[in-house]
Amino acid sequence: MKATGTVSPSASGRSVSGLQRALLLLGLSLLPFLAARVWIASLSWSELEDLGGLRILGAFLVGVRFDLAAFLPFGLAPLGLGALPLWEQREGWRKAWGWVTFAPLIPLAFLLMADGVYFQEVGRHVGREGVLIAHDPSYLATMSLEHLPLLAVGGGGLVLLALAWRAVLALPARKSDSRRRTWTVFLIALAVGGLAIRGSLSRKPLHPLDAYRDHGFQWGNLCLNGAFSAIRASLHFEATPTNTVGLSEALVTLGRDPLEPAPFSQTAAVHSKSRGFPERPNVVVILLESWDLSVMGSYGAQSSLTPSFDALAKESWVYEEVYASSQRTIGGIQATLTGIPPVPGLPELGHGLEQAATTRVAGRGREQGYLSLFFQGPRRRSYYLDSFALSTGFAEAYGMEDYPGRGEREQAKWGWDEDLYSFVAGRLERAQEPFFAFVLSGTTHSPYANPGAEFTVDLPHEGHGESGYRNTMRYADWALGQFLDRARKSQWYPNTVWIVLADHVYRSARDDVRESFRIPLLVHVPGRAPARIRGVRSQLDVHATLLGLLGVRGRVSTLGSDLAGGGPREALVRQGDVLGLITSQGYLTHTLETRVEKVGLSNEEGARVERRLLSYQRAVTDLVAANRWAERTP
Repeated sequence: MKATGTVSPSASGRSVSGLQRALLLLGLSLLPFLAARVWIASLSWSELEDLGGLRILGAFLVGVRFDLAAFLPFGLAPLGLGALPLWEQREGWRKAWGWVTFAPLIPLAFLLMADGVYFQEVGRHVGREGVLIAHDPSYLATMSLEHLPLLAVGGGGLVLLALAWRAVLALPARKSDSRRRTWTVFLIALAVGGLAIRGSLSRKPLHPLDAYRDHGFQWGNLCLNGAFSAIRASLHFEATPTNTVGLSEALVTLGRDPLEPAPFSQTAAVHSKSRGFPERPNVVVILLESWDLSVMGSYGAQSSLTPSFDALAKESWVYEEVYASSQRTIGGIQATLTGIPPVPGLPELGHGLEQAATTRVAGRGREQGYLSLFFQGPRRRSYYLDSFALSTGFAEAYGMEDYPGRGEREQAKWGWDEDLYSFVAGRLERAQEPFFAFVLSGTTHSPYANPGAEFTVDLPHEGHGESGYRNTMRYADWALGQFLDRARKSQWYPNTVWIVLADHVYRSARDDVRESFRIPLLVHVPGRAPARIRGVRSQLDVHATLLGLLGVRGRVSTLGSDLAGGGPREALVRQGDVLGLITSQGYLTHTLETRVEKVGLSNEEGARVERRLLSYQRAVTDLVAANRWAERTP
């Protein structure tokens, strides 16, 4: 007699194992993502056709990684329970879990439809906007009424998918001859499913940035799906703060035309030989982790820990009033390489900004024949910077794993600068000129690794205290000096422009906001007369300067100004949820709802600065959200 709830294979036709049924259902679950990807391809075909058929097919195949990572966090557990050995023989059990597996596809399918509508409007996938929309039922209802035909097509597709799903669930279960083999296959399948959710064998899971790392922005858009990007953004959701200034008003305040498609787009200014720069120079940017003016003799410290930097400063243009855009490394990278400040309400790099159209320095430099190289002291996946670098046009990206080091030293969590600079020097000596190299140091990040007795002569080393910082600063400056000495002997050195600056200060909680953000910055051109330059400058100005140095042509978008130019200056800075604007007279800080502090400004000037601060936040967030920050290019 048959057990209750089982079906005879001979009576009902073809039978399947639990794993086969799960794979069939998984294949069906990918169909909404496939349909959405075809739709995205049709919307951006004019920008995709230059990629060629094979590369477009490759994007579809790579996209399956992102599709699985979007669906399996919701579907793996019920899919596994439905295929549980022995229990999957029970028809009621497997059908119940089968429909539980189907349930997440309904909201995911509608999210994919919303993403397609959004992509049609702004040319990128939905991110944190999807989280905002989900909290606004009235807006959802309005949008649904405006897209009833799309909803009808999508709903019809879901009905067809449900019918196919029911047919798979109705297939009779096959009894296995080996219980051990069944359990082994089942456990392996679960492990593979877990890996698919993570999407990566590296220390960091799959990220939207990974879609853009191989073949550019449009190819990455085709790989990615809106469900994955929205879910990923929801894990790092930052609510939009209240700002009473409207977009049009903000743009007028900042001297921009609200009717322009990309109001901050402008013609690139190319540096010329008459301005003291070589023709088609090599460009090396070094972003120094936590270098602080308080220990630097070239900025007035009585007991300097940075003799190598100080010596270079005597031969360079030294900027005395430069301010970091934020108090985090990722903010400094964002400012210098995208020209977009990390303001409240804006997704930062790695959490959505990478999907927007921006003026990508490395990519635009490659258009001018530059080899763009990205080096960082930490591991490649730290901050997902390897994916960010490749997605923004760098031809190569390197991290700690790539640098051979001295085995007798302790491991440094953020890498040894000596190993980093040695690798950079070797790679640049083999590089074809002209090149653009971006270098991020790491040793001076806490916890501070012990650099050895020669650098800890006056202070016992501690991993998280000031003595640890001072010891690693002494070491980091020595490593920088070694790099500079080696570079001076290289053929490429005479034709190279150096920009050396810090990402942020050390321990930024200080009474004066200006001192919480003031960082070192110098520009060195071999043979050019040194100078000390006063006046407010920002990390954002590095972006504008790089565009000129690399000879970028056409339209660019940046909030910075060329370091070699003149004109009024101000620096936008972010301190957590507080935004500040620093001018030559003083500064003002604001929560976007309430003024926090006004220093050195008259009431009239304070009101003007406050209006500009609020306008910056409104303009940046709204234009990036609408993908109007920069003119869209393939």
